[in-house]
Amino acid sequence: VREGVLFRSARLDDASLEDQERLRNEYGIRTVLDLRTKTEHLKSAQARPPNSPPARIPGATYLSVKVTSRRFEFFLLRQLPFLGILYFLCLFVILSRRIPALRLLGQQVMAPRGLLRLGLDTLDCSQPEIASCLRALLSGPGPGPSPPLPILVHCTQGKDRTGLIVILALLILNVPEPAVSHDYHLTDQELLPDREDRLAEIREIGLPDSFAETSPELVRHVVDYLEANYGGLEAYLDKIGFGEMHRNQLRESMLY
Repeated sequence: VREGVLFRSARLDDASLEDQERLRNEYGIRTVLDLRTKTEHLKSAQARPPNSPPARIPGATYLSVKVTSRRFEFFLLRQLPFLGILYFLCLFVILSRRIPALRLLGQQVMAPRGLLRLGLDTLDCSQPEIASCLRALLSGPGPGPSPPLPILVHCTQGKDRTGLIVILALLILNVPEPAVSHDYHLTDQELLPDREDRLAEIREIGLPDSFAETSPELVRHVVDYLEANYGGLEAYLDKIGFGEMHRNQLRESMLY
């Protein structure tokens, strides 16, 4: 894999001017793909000083794909009992109390399912969104619709949604599974400096501390799940609309 074309990160909202310049000049980031939800954007905005915009890399193109699709959200909601669904809708829709609503879903659905199962649920429920993310990694030969490389992909922690997209990309590039897994688990070390802040965030929405870490054996489970339920990685990618032409284009962009 070519060095310096695909990066992943936690959220960039609090990046200093020095950080932004470094991302632009040292790493050459030209495109940023943000996978977060509206609630995450609102929460991040509330943490900044009033009328203060989020950090932006100078000259970079910003793309947004909400990986937690409506179908994924409805799937999680259907795991609640009937009265739980009514309570969630009351909190989220009528009272606009997003965090308490998410805490209900976190405690009763997301925590019991765990990070691994939620990742596999994403493969089932967010297929158009996953295809959009993968297409965003394609660099066209000219100033066409494809965004330029290098590209940085991020969500909030940079390990679950972002990790899943990058895992799929590396598997498409035929990176050996142990190397993909090694790259994914490097996240734990890189998130250590902000661990306490991240623990506070996940506890606020009713999730256990284990959600601050990478999911053990995620890569192996993704490969096995795609094989068992879709006939393998390439069959899955064909189904979601990231066909052989796209896969070859990704390899041409990111392989030597």
